[in-house]
Amino acid sequence: MRVVVEDANVSLDLVSGGILALWFGAGFEKCTTHLVWQELTVAAQRQYVQPFIEAGLSAVGGYSLELVGRDIEALGR
Repeated sequence: MRVVVEDANVSLDLVSGGILALWFGAGFEKCTTHLVWQELTVAAQRQYVQPFIEAGLSAVGGYSLELVGRDIEALGR
């Protein structure tokens, strides 16, 4: 399953709650938008998320409307 995070507050809440590692270890594909990545402006915020992106556990802009459409279609089956 693919999860697309489109709100920076989700990432910020995971960081402040100390559960970011659990989120990235949950076993599903995660990606976010370039806008969310840009909203993580404080270096302290990015330092927590960056290692997971570099490790390939999340992607920035790693989806398209076509992929989202396929995911929605697959859920309807």
